[in-house]
Amino acid sequence: MVTDEFALHQKVTDGHAADHDLRQYEQAFRALKAQYVEAWEATGYKDAEGRERLWQAVQIVGKVESHLQQVAANGRVAAKEIERLKGKRPIF
Repeated sequence: MVTDEFALHQKVTDGHAADHDLRQYEQAFRALKAQYVEAWEATGYKDAEGRERLWQAVQIVGKVESHLQQVAANGRVAAKEIERLKGKRPIF
């Protein structure tokens, strides 16, 4: 039980950090995606490799953003679980 609660507290801590990072980097994610798309649109028709790299870059930025969103959501769920457990603790 203590280990489970410790893991929940760690998820809450990680979730708070991810929320903070998302707020800090939200504009950067948007700017990076826009820059990559703009660069992709400017590639020459023969530059398939360049377009592929830019597409991959956009996907990676999205995956980082999604990962942070998932960690933040897991932290919110863990916080609710901790509150639920506090209400169910036996009194000895």
